[in-house]
Amino acid sequence: MKRNGAIMRREIEEIPKIMDRLLSSQDEIEAIARKISEEDFSHIIVAGRGTSRNAGNFLKNLVEVELGLPVSFASLSTVSIYKAEPRLQKALVIDRLDRKSAV
Repeated sequence: MKRNGAIMRREIEEIPKIMDRLLSSQDEIEAIARKISEEDFSHIIVAGRGTSRNAGNFLKNLVEVELGLPVSFASLSTVSIYKAEPRLQKALVIDRLDRKSAV
């Protein structure tokens, strides 16, 4: 349990840096929103666990309000364990919610 507590504390301590980064990235965020709006996506699926899932909840609210696209969360085990093949032709799938990934 102590290890999980340390991980959570580290993530909480990162919040101010992340908020600063978000606030200074307005142009980049607007460019990504424009690109998403220009495509013919029917919906967005977020694949994430833990902190990424929490960030996905924030993203879900923003996208649904600002872009009008429904956002859902992937059931990761359906693909990894049960080998399902979801039809994602008109979906934007986001599998990372950090600065290293790109839309």
